[in-house]
Amino acid sequence: MEGTLARIADRVTRTPQATALRTPAGSWTYQQLWDDAGRIAAALRTSAGVRPGGLVAVQLPSGPDAVAAMLGVWRAGAAFLPIDVTTPAERRAYLLTHSGATVLIGTAGAGDTAVPPHGIPVLTLDGCRRDGAGQSALAEPGGPAYVIYTSGSTGTPKGVLVEHPALGGHVDAVVDSFGLTDRDTVLQFASIGFDVAQEEIWPTLAAGGTLAFQAGFHASGLLDAALLAELVAGLGVTVLQLPTAYWRMLCAELDTRPDIRFASVRLVVIGGENATLRDAEVHRRTSLAGAELANGYGPTETVITATLHQIPPDGPLDSRTGSLPIGVALGDRQLHVLDQDLRPVGPGGQGELWIGGNLLASGYLHDPGRTEERFRPDPFAERPGARMYRTGDLVLVRSDGALEFLGRVDNQVKVRGYRIELDEVDRHLRDLDGVLDAVSFVLDTGDDTTAGGAKQLAAAVVTAPGGPTPAGVQERLAASVPGYLVPSRVLALDELPMTTSGKVDRNAARDLAERLHARPSAPAQRGKAEPAPLPAADDDPVAIVTSLIARLLQTPHAGPADDFFLLGGDSLVAMRVTALARQAGVPLRPADLLRGRTARAAVTLAGTRERAVPPADGPGQERERVSGAPGQERHTGVVGLLPAQCRWLHDGPLPERDHFNLNAVFSVPAGLGRETVTAVARTLLERHPALRSALRDGDVMVDIRPVDAEAAVACHRLAKVPEAELTGRIEDLLAGAQRTLSLPEGRVFQLLHVDLGDAPGRLLMTVHHFVLDGVAMGLLVDELEAALDLHLGRPCDRLAPTATVFGLHTAVSAWVTSDQARGDFACWTTELASSWEALTPTRQNGPALLPSLRTHRFRLSPQLTHRIMHELPALGLPAHDFALGCLVGGLAQWSGEAAHAVDVYAHSRDTSIGDLDVSNTVGYLQSTFPAVLRWHGDGLENLRHTLAVLDRLPARRYGFDALRYGSPHAGERAALSALRRPQVRLNFRGHILRLEQRRPGSVLTSAQESFGAHRSPAQTERYLVMAEADIVGDRLEMGLRYSTDHWHAHDMESLGAAVEERMHLAVPALGPATIGAA
Repeated sequence: MEGTLARIADRVTRTPQATALRTPAGSWTYQQLWDDAGRIAAALRTSAGVRPGGLVAVQLPSGPDAVAAMLGVWRAGAAFLPIDVTTPAERRAYLLTHSGATVLIGTAGAGDTAVPPHGIPVLTLDGCRRDGAGQSALAEPGGPAYVIYTSGSTGTPKGVLVEHPALGGHVDAVVDSFGLTDRDTVLQFASIGFDVAQEEIWPTLAAGGTLAFQAGFHASGLLDAALLAELVAGLGVTVLQLPTAYWRMLCAELDTRPDIRFASVRLVVIGGENATLRDAEVHRRTSLAGAELANGYGPTETVITATLHQIPPDGPLDSRTGSLPIGVALGDRQLHVLDQDLRPVGPGGQGELWIGGNLLASGYLHDPGRTEERFRPDPFAERPGARMYRTGDLVLVRSDGALEFLGRVDNQVKVRGYRIELDEVDRHLRDLDGVLDAVSFVLDTGDDTTAGGAKQLAAAVVTAPGGPTPAGVQERLAASVPGYLVPSRVLALDELPMTTSGKVDRNAARDLAERLHARPSAPAQRGKAEPAPLPAADDDPVAIVTSLIARLLQTPHAGPADDFFLLGGDSLVAMRVTALARQAGVPLRPADLLRGRTARAAVTLAGTRERAVPPADGPGQERERVSGAPGQERHTGVVGLLPAQCRWLHDGPLPERDHFNLNAVFSVPAGLGRETVTAVARTLLERHPALRSALRDGDVMVDIRPVDAEAAVACHRLAKVPEAELTGRIEDLLAGAQRTLSLPEGRVFQLLHVDLGDAPGRLLMTVHHFVLDGVAMGLLVDELEAALDLHLGRPCDRLAPTATVFGLHTAVSAWVTSDQARGDFACWTTELASSWEALTPTRQNGPALLPSLRTHRFRLSPQLTHRIMHELPALGLPAHDFALGCLVGGLAQWSGEAAHAVDVYAHSRDTSIGDLDVSNTVGYLQSTFPAVLRWHGDGLENLRHTLAVLDRLPARRYGFDALRYGSPHAGERAALSALRRPQVRLNFRGHILRLEQRRPGSVLTSAQESFGAHRSPAQTERYLVMAEADIVGDRLEMGLRYSTDHWHAHDMESLGAAVEERMHLAVPALGPATIGAA
């Protein structure tokens, strides 16, 4: 027989009278402990009906009774659920209910103080010892050992299930690494409700050592240095395992008290949060300096300590980051440090830590969705079925293979436009002379009229006598870190609030700061009725960008330090801002604004960024000067299809495909002649090769050739048509233009002008969808306006040139052959392998042609829309992801199935394609990628779990279709083509309507006429449900488009109500406490 239980049984056999447990009041031998556990096991079997594989809750103070109870549970063949005696009643009730525990072992008063739900029986230890007779059989190896519930600052607790083989392997590794023997006494410091307690208890007993306890230790709080030293000396403790935060405070006190000694201690193990080199240096100045120091790290899901960095008393202290290394793998574990594409990083690199091997938890109790989300197949392991756990922690790989902790992936916050790692701020604060401990957090000041917004970076510090004041902390920190890492407010405390496990409680510190500093010295509120004037668009680049942001977001009070996203911006608006900025001479790219988040930061990034080199021409392409456009170049030649074009052509039947257009119709000044319209058409054709495309060679190539601008223009005069007939005549002309385009003949662009004499005329621009997407159409409308201004002699904006379809095709063709593409393929196939249930239409009445399409719409309130569009991005949750999650939640509620596949539209303008700037490219760049999501329940935290799959998908969304149609490997093309096609589509267009709105004084103004059917009525939609979301005025509007051949109207009304309800249930949870949530 093997395992921890067997090792303890062997100790009982070999040294039955050795001391197993010791308190200041007495001790227990191994035989006494074993016999007591046997009586408890017998009582569990006979009195409570516990069977092998069952779960028993144990709610006892840390001490000999708790150890005997947990050992007794094992001897009954069951697993234990340890519950701390200070656990609040509501949480305790949840743990008992969710876990399915069948019995609770408590103290004599447990029946009064901890009444469990659903009639779960309570056994007292006295009753077990009285009723138990004999000893139960040993537990079969391989079963569950214990369940530990963990949770972050928000969210539902998660029950982590650990089985005996994993625990046994970990116990062996700890005994070996800690050098535990029967001569060691280990202080049992942690509450039994935390997994570290299991690491203190079972390796000690497996090694034949002694566990030492202090009665009332945890109920009365953490001991000061003098009391701890007295306890250690009295019990002969040789090994201390302490929370890092407590150890740090202990060392700070010992540094001033050389009279306090810890002569018996040979090893100090710390863990639970980040430690710094400065902390270790203080440790070496204390009476603990003669002990080995070991820094441990490990999530509960990886069975307590997963990595260990051991430092002998005279060993070197070194670090690249200032943090004490967390070391190398402990026991049979494998550490994988991966980049965002799940590729291993080498020495000196940074990435997210994934932990594989045999010493992992089985998963989350009763929660296969979360288990699947965090425990993934290990592609680096040779053993079939191997798994790895995603820690969510960022680490640095040192040249010696050891790791250094950098911070949490989900502990990032965004303040004043900057992404900030709170762990990094904590580290810098603790490095300051005179600062003993510190914790940072985001403080909600309630004043959203300041340039920085309502959220500010703040910190609480504990300083040594004579240490810096709060202002001094800020001043010293500002001398060594960027300004955005300096807390706006610093609170001095005598001690930091701690959790019951001895970790610094970041949320409690934040709550305290909010109570003590309720808007101190708040700036005067700016008058809402008189917004600040727009900055003058002079030669100051920051003023220019600020003015553009204010204009496009219709927020005249915007300032140069205001957060672009908090003002309501998104990546599409960023494209427009940067395009106009380049016209004004500011070399800005969308990435600058998206990264900098403020006008000032974006201009700074643009000023320091090296200008990209334009891509070289591909073979068979001629370069010709464009008349009237200095510096521009025109390309002609044959080029392959872009990924989006491949999907458009080949993803299903498309009858009468020449009739599938995008349109924009405007009212234009009277007297606009054919010559001017033709000149405008020529300018657009020369600037954009995509507008001269002809489909060739069996629909696999595009021939981009010169086009006569005259042929792309149609002019009609209706000046003498009676007013009563005028609208009908205009609409007939506009509708007729929809059927004039031809892909084989290269007629994919047309301007139609209707002359109405002295009245403003009409101008229709119609472009075939094959050559551009909706975003590009918005850009082309901007250029239409600029070209009209140019040829009418008006002041005009001109968009700066960006990559053409030639450069795009070259970049995509190069990418699909890269190692990066191979990694993306593996990721797509892994993530899309999850099962999902198909929707079953309630009607089967026909082929779902376009005339059968209807749209059910719902609109959110302005208040709710504001929160979604303005607050969500500051919490790291883009509004389009929020809409996707709520759509899946609505589908789950409506259909009864949790998992759904959705094709998601992405404009791809903020994604790097090679080194190309595609922000102003007129072409079909839209990416459509599938995502399989599983609904986890209502509320923001569950929504985050639902959306977690998006973080695992490749960042290059265009890569799915690029590989599906263009991979050089036939197997990859076949594998992606064989995947089931989603039945639902989401297109979150957000602020795209703003791109089509014209500013006051524009040569283009809105026209009221309809341009007719932009698609052939012979075509069908490829999805059962098509969701589209737009910002209309100050409201978010979602439309669910469907065919009456598939659904009744009430079906979509019910689905819409379910989606809208999910949005309402998630948004009220928004607030400061959600920042950094997993």
